[in-house]
Amino acid sequence: MAINRIKALALTKIEATTFTGSYLPINPSGAEGAAFYFRINNDTDGAVTVSFDGINDHIYLLEAEVYETPTTQNNSLPAGKVALFPKGQIIYVKASMGTGYLYLSGFYQPVGE
Repeated sequence: MAINRIKALALTKIEATTFTGSYLPINPSGAEGAAFYFRINNDTDGAVTVSFDGINDHIYLLEAEVYETPTTQNNSLPAGKVALFPKGQIIYVKASMGTGYLYLSGFYQPVGE
């Protein structure tokens, strides 16, 4: 019997004093499951650029701004199919050195549990 449940990804953070202007992984080990939702909280004193591949700029967050990915399961096609970020997804951030932290949280649906 299938059981529907979700698990939270481990909260990760990166300190703005480590920013170099180049992409750094906020979750170096990658997401422990195939996530359907990520939330990025910019609690630093400056703007941050976010990338899902470490090469291209995808999201620009102002100081104290929050970004939430669309819930992929609600946006998958055809209807009833599941769209997920890959297990192990690493999210990268770049900015000038500053103060504060950038936080990454999210949720995934475990398989076989």
